Amino acid sequence: MALLGWVAWRYFLRPAAEPGELLPFSLGRSSGKLRVRALNQLGIVYAAVFAALGALIRLRVLLWLVAMLSVSALVVLLTLLFSRNDAALDWLGRQADVPDVLRAVFSAERLVPPPPLPPQVFADAVALQPALGGADHDWSKLDPQFEQRVLRLLQRMQERGYPLVLLEGYRSPERQDALLRSGSGVTQAAGGQSKHQYGLAADLAPLHDGKVVISAADPWAASAYEAMGEEAAASGLFWGGRWHFRDLGHVEWPGSLSAWVQANKTEKESSGL
Repeated sequence: MALLGWVAWRYFLRPAAEPGELLPFSLGRSSGKLRVRALNQLGIVYAAVFAALGALIRLRVLLWLVAMLSVSALVVLLTLLFSRNDAALDWLGRQADVPDVLRAVFSAERLVPPPPLPPQVFADAVALQPALGGADHDWSKLDPQFEQRVLRLLQRMQERGYPLVLLEGYRSPERQDALLRSGSGVTQAAGGQSKHQYGLAADLAPLHDGKVVISAADPWAASAYEAMGEEAAASGLFWGGRWHFRDLGHVEWPGSLSAWVQANKTEKESSGL
């Protein structure tokens, strides 16, 4: 680059030669001045060409920067759309400045709960555990974010060959207290102390040959519960199989219940609800 710059200056861009100065390739003093003027004009052309090339290079660099930023923004958007971070999707979906087309995409990504099952599907499970007779199977009573995570869990379990059903979702404080007093071992929490009362917990069970199977003594059901534990962790849920009394069909929103209640209360107060 230095050599090219010197050549351009020496033979094209330098001022006109003084009288008596000969260029190396000049034929003589009389023709030298004409030659210098011609070369000076040619140098101006070369300078203009070099300037144009420089501008083109700068434009190309700018276009590359714009392209890279556009690709990065697209990657971030696709990551949000296809990730399992429901909180991020819900936050984006609630913003007023999100275009309608993106709202439609967010809505389309939300999973729909399965239709209600007939009572005979739960007959064997209720016979084995009578407390399930009063269980609530209504998906709409679950927290929306939690519901979506559980539905993704069901979807992944279906793909693995272990269809699941909702045994119980929301549980009233009264029912929670009754289950605790019964000594059935279904729960160790009083009313208001379980995430079931906040729509943040669900009891699931595998469905085999049209019947709900809740006994882990069944080898197929045992495999299903183990797979459910794996998929619960992958879906960002806490699995009851990690507790010391191993509630294999239980999944819930991770973290402290008191912290969630406080955060939810603060959010409602800040929004004026």
